[in-house]
Amino acid sequence: MAPNPFFERGEYMFEGNLVTNRDTRHIPPVHFPGWTDVNLYPAELADLPMEFERCTTYGFRGDTRGPAEVQEESNGFFANWTRPSHIAQAVQQQQVAGPQEVQVNDPMNLPRFLANPQLGEFVSTCKSVAMARYFATSTWTPQGGMVPGSTDGWVYACFVEAGIHIPPAGGQYFGQQGGLYQVPYNEQEVAMPGGLGWKDVIAARRVLVSGHFTGPIYVHPQLGWSKHAGSAPQIYDLLSGMHQGPGNPGEWV
Repeated sequence: MAPNPFFERGEYMFEGNLVTNRDTRHIPPVHFPGWTDVNLYPAELADLPMEFERCTTYGFRGDTRGPAEVQEESNGFFANWTRPSHIAQAVQQQQVAGPQEVQVNDPMNLPRFLANPQLGEFVSTCKSVAMARYFATSTWTPQGGMVPGSTDGWVYACFVEAGIHIPPAGGQYFGQQGGLYQVPYNEQEVAMPGGLGWKDVIAARRVLVSGHFTGPIYVHPQLGWSKHAGSAPQIYDLLSGMHQGPGNPGEWV
């Protein structure tokens, strides 16, 4: 469908590209009006600190792959350890010793995933559309460095059921069973344990290397279902280019 023309007018302020994977704004999650059981994997995640709230919301995910490729390759978004290319990349960057370290027991070890997203059975989404655009338009060097603003990409709006709201970086958080949780980045993250199937991808839009959205918004048929009707207008406006609030000057291009 065509985007909301209000947010594409020249007089509406364009939300710029982020310089790094850092967005310190206060961005509330997109509200899901229904009820769901947020206690997915209750035993494996029993140690979660109180600050790591379980929630059902909508997260945005940036990817260089288009919808057809995502659907054909994996039928959704799943943990990095399920993707051979990501395992090979992690080995090359000496982040892990080999596939056996990626595919270890205890895949729901969230502190380990926060320290190294190649490890663990979680998929990252963002409350911040700008953060999703940052990842959508970034590529990786063989040494593991990220090159922002180097490619066109896509931003996907996903239904995150029983996700984990990751708090701001900088503090130490203590689990209910004694674990230590450290958040290294302000990525406005909502982590999804297990993965996100293609049925959870609500909408998508292409984003140019400049950070500007382009073309129509591709909407999954279920966005019109009563289940998501209360959230659909906000998702539509955000993918049309709606601003999510001012940020610190040093964070933006």
